Order: sequence, then C-alpha cells, then structure tokens
Amino acid sequence: MHFFNSALIEGHFPAQWKRADACPVPKKSCAQDPEKDLRLISLTSSVGKVYEGHLNYLLLQQVGSSLDERHFGSFKGSSTTCALVDSVNFLISSTDDPNNIVRLCFYDLSKGFDRVD
Repeated sequence: MHFFNSALIEGHFPAQWKRADACPVPKKSCAQDPEKDLRLISLTSSVGKVYEGHLNYLLLQQVGSSLDERHFGSFKGSSTTCALVDSVNFLISSTDDPNNIVRLCFYDLSKGFDRVD
C-alpha cells in the first residue's frame, strides 16, 4: 500500500498500468459481421485494477457518507437487482395515497454501450 499511497501523493499513474489489450468478444454465439457482432473488452493491468480499487476505497471513506442511500453501483453488495427492488418498492408505496400520481419513463439502453469513441 505504501507504493500506492506514494503514487497517489505524487499524482502519478504509471503508463504500464494504463496499458490494455483489446479482445473482441462475440455478442451472439456466432459472429457474422465483425463490426456489429463483436464487442471489444479491454484487459487492463492487474496492478492498475488493484490501484483503482485502493482509490475507490479511499474516495468512499471520504465522501461515502454524503452519497444518496439510493445510489446503486459503486457500493459493495449493491447491484441492479437492489436498484430494481428499491424502484418497485417506491412505486408501490407511492400508490398508497390516492392523490399521488406515478409516472414512468423507460429507456432502452441495450445498444448504448456498443460504441467506443
């Protein structure tokens, strides 16, 4: 950890830790069109991942208590399932009062992460 803390204090993230190997992975079982049927996955340095985990730990120690309790995604033990259960619970409890109006908006993000700029 001393090495990570020194790198953090100096504001240095070694270039070797930033290096990634891009591997094409098929979106479907049989890829026919490489541009449409393959997704690039970046395999990054293990040491860089550990360093990022250390940074995440330090950041959550500093600001974790000020984050919204309904924030899902960067907390250990939270998941999309937790977000879905929380949303359904909110919707059901909102209908308890007959004067409440509940509006829903759905977004289809199924292709939202297929592009790399």
